[in-house]
Amino acid sequence: AVVSTQSTGSDKAGDAYSYTFKMTDRHYLLGHVSVVMDCIMSRDGKYIVTCDRDEKIRVSHYPNCYNVQSYLMGHTEFVHGVVHASDTTLASIGGDCTLKLWDLTSDTCTSTHTSPVPYTSISYLPSFLLLSTADTLSIHSANNPNNQISTATVPGGVASTAVSGDTVAVLTLSGILLYPISNDGVLGEAVRVEEGVEAVQWSEMVVSKLPERKKPAGVKGFQAYFERKRKRIEDETAKAEAKIAAS
Repeated sequence: AVVSTQSTGSDKAGDAYSYTFKMTDRHYLLGHVSVVMDCIMSRDGKYIVTCDRDEKIRVSHYPNCYNVQSYLMGHTEFVHGVVHASDTTLASIGGDCTLKLWDLTSDTCTSTHTSPVPYTSISYLPSFLLLSTADTLSIHSANNPNNQISTATVPGGVASTAVSGDTVAVLTLSGILLYPISNDGVLGEAVRVEEGVEAVQWSEMVVSKLPERKKPAGVKGFQAYFERKRKRIEDETAKAEAKIAAS
């Protein structure tokens, strides 16, 4: 996600940072008690949205990220992808094989689409959502994810995807495939990228691996999260008081 002259990113420790474009400096933004899987900025730049290994989506004020606007709870497995489907709508995917739409004005889930297998990535296209599984691509309406407009089976499987204009690049075990997308959301026939400069440019896509699924934690998992957070705050407060007393 990009904020003015900075970008945001997260690490496996559950922390989110902002970086200058030169990547020479970083500024701590917020922390989760589990691995942060994805993070994006709101379109107006006022919020940062993060999702994690413990089924949570967190909406925090930017740049004062300690001020949490809301938690979006509903997934029963890790949440590993979030995109904006509109200025006030968020779309998310998780290990529970669901795609969910969230109304950010009321912090409620407005729609759930269930897939037979887990989604591996999600991207926003004008009026559409692009989703991938281990071996398929599909285009869905951004307003109604249950409306699947087109789908394609990807030879060699889907390792990673990237969108550029009206083209989807797919990194597979056997090379790179380019799928054109029509104005009405229909996936065209794939074209294989031969070795050369163009292949190098498209190969900048990074292969990511999803974590193993775990048993659903639901509300109990959320309560445990707050208990760990409370304990961490108490420990930090005790250390600070001890330091003041010692001085």
